[in-house]
Amino acid sequence: SGWEEHFELAIIEETLAEIIGVGETGAPLSHEQRRDLCGEVEPIGLAIADQARAWRRASAISRRRFEVGDAHETLWNERFSRLAEFSIQIVIIDAYALHDRQISGFIKLLQLIDRDGQSCRVTLFSSPSEGTDEAVARIREMLQEEVARLSGGGVRQVTVRLLPLDEQEHDRRIRFDRSVCSPENSIALVFSGGDGTVPQRIGCTLQLSDDEYHPFNVMKETENVLFNKAKSLKWLPTEQDFMVFYPDLHKP
Repeated sequence: SGWEEHFELAIIEETLAEIIGVGETGAPLSHEQRRDLCGEVEPIGLAIADQARAWRRASAISRRRFEVGDAHETLWNERFSRLAEFSIQIVIIDAYALHDRQISGFIKLLQLIDRDGQSCRVTLFSSPSEGTDEAVARIREMLQEEVARLSGGGVRQVTVRLLPLDEQEHDRRIRFDRSVCSPENSIALVFSGGDGTVPQRIGCTLQLSDDEYHPFNVMKETENVLFNKAKSLKWLPTEQDFMVFYPDLHKP
């Protein structure tokens, strides 16, 4: 059916897992038995999901820093490609994504989402390097041109909401539907290297929920605060703080 190419791990309800031999008890399946059951996808019971090879590998990748010289393609494929593929909404909070060389990194990020995504909507909360009409007009012109060129079909719409730097959230986050990643520095900076590699060492963690902390809820609350701030502040002379762009492919 082709579904196997999209997944590495099949987490199975505990009772069924015990019956088919991938639960906490019983003899583990041989490699041949696993292939017969799930092809190349690794099956495991819910109770011991964190013991799966794919889980441990993903956990190690999620904690690893982006190192100087890491190829954009490699880290995108390891960390973000699958998330983009199955996301309807991607939200980026990055105060510096539109500053200096970072804007080229944001455009590169859009290109990667457009290549691997499925007609998703991208929202960016950010700040211009200068709060002037001229600076905002330059950002608008560049993004209008670059978004129009996106032709992979993965990006349906790009929305940019600008706030003054002193009103901005300075923790960087990127949300793929309900999955939240927290880079230590601008996510746009990660992809800004003109040679296709990471220009400086940056940590980036996939945040996981526990009994007390729910990254998705925290992110949504922050988005709502920034959204309301952007709506209420009258800080640009011509109120250019809200921009919407469409690829030519998806123009309404």
